[in-house]
Amino acid sequence: MNDTPVIEILLGTYNGEKYLREQLKSLIEQDYPNIRILVGDDASTDSTPNILKSFQEKYPDKIQLVFFKNNYGIVKNFSRLLELSEAPYLMLADQDDLWFPDKVSKTWEKMQALEAKWGSEKPLLVHTDAEVVDNKLELIAASNWEHQGLLIQEGAKLEKMLIQNCMQGCTMLFNRALCDLGTPIPMEGFVHDYWLALVATSCGHTDYVPEATMFYRQHDSNRFGAVQPSWTTLLRPFYLKPTNTRLMQGTLRAYILYKRYQNLFSEEDRKKIEIFIGLKYGPVWKELYYRWKYGFFFHGFLRNIKLVLATLFLGRVDKKYQLHL
Repeated sequence: MNDTPVIEILLGTYNGEKYLREQLKSLIEQDYPNIRILVGDDASTDSTPNILKSFQEKYPDKIQLVFFKNNYGIVKNFSRLLELSEAPYLMLADQDDLWFPDKVSKTWEKMQALEAKWGSEKPLLVHTDAEVVDNKLELIAASNWEHQGLLIQEGAKLEKMLIQNCMQGCTMLFNRALCDLGTPIPMEGFVHDYWLALVATSCGHTDYVPEATMFYRQHDSNRFGAVQPSWTTLLRPFYLKPTNTRLMQGTLRAYILYKRYQNLFSEEDRKKIEIFIGLKYGPVWKELYYRWKYGFFFHGFLRNIKLVLATLFLGRVDKKYQLHL
């Protein structure tokens, strides 16, 4: 009798016929003995539904399919799957990647260590690195963390997570406590995995496996990709506006986080979040001072040059739009 807990892999699909078979095969062939796969198809118009049905017929005990009638996009797709799942542990999978056979078991081992320390009632999340590859699985970078200049140990701190997520959704394993606490994912969360990672950081605990457990495939249809910081993008003035938009999204995300979970924060974290939410409404010098004092910066030198430039050129937000705590 299998006494290992069920780990359910939530797979979001949309017109993924090109790479879907490979990915499904890699999920089925995991060496962890008790996985289920819950697939949400976001109204695909190619052969994706037929591919899914053929795999479900072959592995009826492992694969459950949900076909949504309306195309709401990747974030809403995963949000719906999270609310449908009842499994004690969950992972997120994209349709175009390829998992190593021991991906689930390696992250599960780290999750057990987290639970031994903090207990399963706490929201817990484990994530890993990934190898970045092209559409033919040719290696681009052996480490997505290094490729994107992510400082993983620093990134797990709340002050860093408020401004930039370093925990990639397709590498995550998290427990039921985090799923229950983090859902429903608010519209103001903007990205489903970022929201879960932020909830885990502020209300629970996170850890990581310091190695790649999958191929992270880059191709023309990527919604999100492995973007490498460069001077080329930094020196283009029109890149400053998206940076400021990203900062304002972070402000709104932190505000919703605060309103929903403030009673769960430590006093120190509550103060950090309050200051972070107010950054864009005061004088520019004060924003820069608080960023320096509390560490509200992106990962890496180039991103932060752009952050400072965006702050100086675009200034503060009119106080009539201020979010009140």
